[in-house]
Amino acid sequence: MNSFALSRRIRIHVQGKKHRFRAVCHLGFEKVTAEEFKSLGIEEPFFIKDGSVIFETKWSDSWRVLAFSRTCTKLLMEIHSFSAENFGRFEKEIRNTPWSLFLPSNTVPEIQVTCVRSRLYHSEALKERALPLITEALKNAEENNSLSSTQKILLSFEDNICTVSLDLGGDPLYKRGFDRFVEKAPLKETMAASILWAADFFSTKHLIDPMAGSGTFSLEGAMWALPKNPASCRSFAFQEQPGFKKTTWDYLIQKENPLSIESKLPKQNTLLKELPSFTIGDYDLKAIETILHNIKASQIPSDILKPIQQDFFQMTPSKEKCLIVLNPPYGKRIAADTLILYREIGKKIRNDFNHSNWAIICPSDEAQKALNLEHMNIIYSNHGGLNISIIIKK
Repeated sequence: MNSFALSRRIRIHVQGKKHRFRAVCHLGFEKVTAEEFKSLGIEEPFFIKDGSVIFETKWSDSWRVLAFSRTCTKLLMEIHSFSAENFGRFEKEIRNTPWSLFLPSNTVPEIQVTCVRSRLYHSEALKERALPLITEALKNAEENNSLSSTQKILLSFEDNICTVSLDLGGDPLYKRGFDRFVEKAPLKETMAASILWAADFFSTKHLIDPMAGSGTFSLEGAMWALPKNPASCRSFAFQEQPGFKKTTWDYLIQKENPLSIESKLPKQNTLLKELPSFTIGDYDLKAIETILHNIKASQIPSDILKPIQQDFFQMTPSKEKCLIVLNPPYGKRIAADTLILYREIGKKIRNDFNHSNWAIICPSDEAQKALNLEHMNIIYSNHGGLNISIIIKK
């Protein structure tokens, strides 16, 4: 196939039609991610599955998710789906997948396999059969690309149906692209952003992050509010695809999300009426040093976030309505009794911040009960291999 014919096929089959996408998000926050996508201009309908949001749109429209979403952890694009009850059928369909339309020549495939209720279930055997077929197809591509790039390819088997998908992000989307230091058991950026959205961050005038650790809640809130987007500091796997147009991408991220406080807020932040103020702190001096590094690395103005060393339980009472976000240390992270800590947190909030809203991560039902706080919503999720709940009052 010559380059003109390949370009024509890419325009028709990749750029010109809608594709099916699966956005992976944190369990329990599927509706939050769907709401965020809607605010980004992704058209409904959205189909919710455990830990994912499925939708259809054009390939270039999906770039909005990669450019602006703060709650999505991975974006997968389906490129082929077929029935496969034996290895012969599987190998035939892998050969028939139009790899050259989606991947450049000399791509190094990184294959992941999942199997649910299927005759073909041996993931290593499936990888061994798929890898040389994909490599050969790309080696024979007309495009001469001397540089090699790695592409994550997912083969998902369910009820004998194999779905072939590409990970458009490459690195997980919680990686924002700057040199971030972390404290023990850090909260992922996408989880922090999901909790902020669920707690109605866009309506708050003041965010209090008193057990900040690495500062993730405040960093995500500040970058959302300014607004800064994830596309400003990193690259994505889809930018290596043959149909990628750099001019279209640059226009998208520059026109819709200018990076300055004075600029007009982009479409996804229209709910944010004004820039909120932040109180960010931790009792641990090392945590303060970590937060200061992260603020500088993420290029957030120092007058927006000013971390202070303080004990949450010594904070001055406030009658101002604000949003308190807490990811208390628990389990192996502290020597103190978790239930005692949560009981004291609940007491502090009831006595000194009763007019505020809050979002608090709980490691167990017992910790949640120990807080003894009224709440409007509970979201059950998992993080760092632990089942957690987030109680929210807004």
